Amino acid sequence: ALTSAYRKKDEIIQTYYAAFLRKYGYLRYVAPPALVANMKDLVEDGGVFACEHVLQAIYTSRNEELVYEMLKVLDEKEDFVHPKIVSDGLLYFKGDVGALQRLLLERRKEFSVSMQVNIITYLRFASDGYCEPLFEILQDVKEHDEIRFACMRYFGKHRYEKAFRILADCAKNAKGERIEYCVVALTALRNYPSQKTFEILRGKLNSPYWFVRYNAAESLEVLGIRYDEMVEIFDGTDRFAREMIQYQFDQRYAENKEKGL
Repeated sequence: ALTSAYRKKDEIIQTYYAAFLRKYGYLRYVAPPALVANMKDLVEDGGVFACEHVLQAIYTSRNEELVYEMLKVLDEKEDFVHPKIVSDGLLYFKGDVGALQRLLLERRKEFSVSMQVNIITYLRFASDGYCEPLFEILQDVKEHDEIRFACMRYFGKHRYEKAFRILADCAKNAKGERIEYCVVALTALRNYPSQKTFEILRGKLNSPYWFVRYNAAESLEVLGIRYDEMVEIFDGTDRFAREMIQYQFDQRYAENKEKGL
């Protein structure tokens, strides 16, 4: 009865109705067809504010198929919706999260590239149990670059030794890929401490690209690099490399001083 009444109202009122459903978790228990149809219409025709509240309401349900269907509707919109509404919002799903994750991964190719990236980002924050399927995606050079970047970030959070070789090759830019591969890989490599990682990161401090130097220096800092291990850089002729690593040391000093260490 409420759905029938509210769908005759303007978008703002309908959006508050969706927020009401989310707040009280109504969809955890039942999702009448009329209500679902109304929510889909609101996603299709509403603005970003409406989409966000509808999705938040849907995430409280226990129905992974309903979440999948609503993401499909959202994906077909031309309006921009912030990725965090999808990737972060999915973390609040109240049903079988494993079933939802498997469903989205199995059907990911039904979505646009940007939505596939959102799904992989969600998996990165949600679980370390998808290393093998995401490694297969990472290996596929026919996959879209942004999807492979998302997989690299996944392995930057969840260590998987099979992925190290690809991350190392991308960081070295040995095959001349887009420089973004190198930038993302240098961040991911901080999850793989080793002498080889150290050598790759140190070598990239001399890159002509600012983001490459910065990510290499930041990863070295995360790995706890010591001043004596960077003598060659400080005594070398590359001022940009020296300043980049010095900045990281200064940041560490300031943070330790603030903590009283």
